[in-house]
Amino acid sequence: MQSRQGRSRFAPLIALTIFALLVTGALPEPAEAASVKASCAPAPGAAAKRLKTRAAAHVRRAKRLRRAGRARHARGRHFRARRALRASRRHRRVAKRLRTRARHCGVAARRAKLTPTAPPAWVANPQAAVGVEGGIRWRAGADLVDTIARLRAAGATHTRESIAWYRVEPNRGQWTFSETDPWVAEAARQGLRITALLDGPPAWATGTTDHKVAPVEGQPLADYANYARKLVERYGTNGTFWTENPQLPKLPIVEWDVWNEPYMQSYWHNTGAHAWPDPEGYAQMFRMVASEARKADPNAKFMAEVEISTTDANNEPFLSRMFDAVPDLASYMDIASNHPYVHTDGRSPATCDPDVSDQSNRYNFCRVRTLRRILDREGAGATKLWLTEFGYSTCGSCGKWQVSEATQAEYVHAAFRLLRQWDVADGFIWWVYKTGETDPGAEDWMGLVHRDGSPKPAWAAFSAEARLGL
Repeated sequence: MQSRQGRSRFAPLIALTIFALLVTGALPEPAEAASVKASCAPAPGAAAKRLKTRAAAHVRRAKRLRRAGRARHARGRHFRARRALRASRRHRRVAKRLRTRARHCGVAARRAKLTPTAPPAWVANPQAAVGVEGGIRWRAGADLVDTIARLRAAGATHTRESIAWYRVEPNRGQWTFSETDPWVAEAARQGLRITALLDGPPAWATGTTDHKVAPVEGQPLADYANYARKLVERYGTNGTFWTENPQLPKLPIVEWDVWNEPYMQSYWHNTGAHAWPDPEGYAQMFRMVASEARKADPNAKFMAEVEISTTDANNEPFLSRMFDAVPDLASYMDIASNHPYVHTDGRSPATCDPDVSDQSNRYNFCRVRTLRRILDREGAGATKLWLTEFGYSTCGSCGKWQVSEATQAEYVHAAFRLLRQWDVADGFIWWVYKTGETDPGAEDWMGLVHRDGSPKPAWAAFSAEARLGL
């Protein structure tokens, strides 16, 4: 009989052999490991990396909570200390489970490397949103019907439209939907989904006629959250609008975009403690609105407007500071919404600098990959990323995002192709279908069609790409 010492000499060899068999697939793996590995598809290597990043984020939070718990205990706040320590242990348990899944994904990735396969053909994501801001909220009658018909014929599934607060609640408690109902109804008839932007606070709520003063705290914030909930109650999955109009195809508004570009001073006119930039105030505002409005529709998806940093000279971090202010932000943020406009020089979407820091590509289209990395790093791997504005101007001499009509079309193709290659976006809404083309500024020449509706080359480019999808 072989001695215990003899058996121990062969133990490392046996272990190595079993590992090799597992990696090469010659030995079946345990059922639990196989089920976990199934969640790694189709890119187990990337999945392993994401899982490790999420695990590291939970470990960091566990450490912070543990330190906070000890500090509270030292100050005699025993109840808060116990709560912080329990939360710390929960984060550590989550981190342990994520690391286990990451190990299984790593094994799957090594197996994939040993199995030569042809590169997979690109397949469109059937759940991805592709659209263009149609401005249907400003249209009526035949113009409304024809505009939506053109959007749908071009392959657009979504439009992003503001339902301004001051228009639906001009006075406290006085609700009117006479402006909104007609275009929501026509969109439903033609199968065009609406992503609703929640903005435009009334003077009675904020004390000013400036609609870009955000209701960040106190009673204004409570009123803002109530406005969001009222809209969800009317147009959401169980909305009264659908029960009042049973003849319509039911196409509820599911995506709700909370405010517009809070990282830009031009859309955040607050002063005092919440003067721009205020990522902390915006994160807390978003949490309040999402938690309150979700009560009216568990199927609702709430979008937070995110960016790598502010647009001032200092480029102060924005998204990471939102997570610092609200560590569990991911549990409220179903979708992160970004507007990845390039530098004002109108550079190509393909322009991308070496990615050495979060700030490396702040003014390049490829920063969408950085945003995805920040979300994953902060434990928001399940949060989807939508690009809800992007475009170029064909103005004559505005000098901002200025390109020729032919180049505008070329960049439409390029942006879609890059997003398919990077596989980071779940929605892409182009800005914009039509503009007035009277103001010399860049924004009034960003339409995919001319003022009279005649198409620019970019309209055919958008239609071709929208039909392909993301």
